[in-house]
Amino acid sequence: MEGQENMIAIHDVQLVEQQDGYQIILKEKADSKYYFTMLIGPAEFAAIAKEKGTYRPPRPLTHDLYLGILKNVGIRFLRVEIYEQQHNAYIANVFYEKDGNEVGVDSRPSDALALALNQQISILVRRKLFKTEVSKEEREFYRDIIKVVKFKETE
Repeated sequence: MEGQENMIAIHDVQLVEQQDGYQIILKEKADSKYYFTMLIGPAEFAAIAKEKGTYRPPRPLTHDLYLGILKNVGIRFLRVEIYEQQHNAYIANVFYEKDGNEVGVDSRPSDALALALNQQISILVRRKLFKTEVSKEEREFYRDIIKVVKFKETE
């Protein structure tokens, strides 16, 4: 695995409710043109929205139970890292300290994000997983190219 110098610290977490599902967008800062995005389900959306303060569930969510138990056994969370994509799924680790030792465990990125927001710890994403927003000028340029391209009909 690459070092932390290839990781970007996230300071902007956006939730987007779409007609066909839910999306989370992570950016280094709100005005950055580079972003990381992934689709999430309704339960994951609710957990992250709760931690962002935009949703108040009537009862504690599953991760609230686990966090309460882990706090009682002396776990201190350090950071989460989203570091790879395999078979159209992102791979993450949650790092914590127990008895002076740092330990990393495999996690779904959406669970790691909810935990990070709850515990106010760093969210790091591997630089190679980021995409670049296309500017308005670039969209118009490519639209003009597409308009002039003619495809030869096949027989």
